[in-house]
Amino acid sequence: MTTNRFPRTARVRARSDFDRIFKHGRRVALPVLALHWHRPSPDEVVVPAAPETGPRLGLAVSRKVDRRAVGRNRIKRVLRDSFREHRGRLAGGDYVVV
Repeated sequence: MTTNRFPRTARVRARSDFDRIFKHGRRVALPVLALHWHRPSPDEVVVPAAPETGPRLGLAVSRKVDRRAVGRNRIKRVLRDSFREHRGRLAGGDYVVV
């Protein structure tokens, strides 16, 4: 069992967070995926009680990618694992992979 887990604080989960990242963030697109990222300014408070947790990841994998849930979940597992490995080198902020 690995000790390098993907904690709940490292996830973008709320719809309002996704909407904020899509609206105010930057975007880079490839034919296979798109990366949206947003680094909140110091005066912008996302969650007042939460300490700085470093980069957070959100995933949006639609049924257009793979009709079977098994395939979509595998894609998400691979992306989470890659994010987990590189999390220490990423700048703080929120990242959403579509």
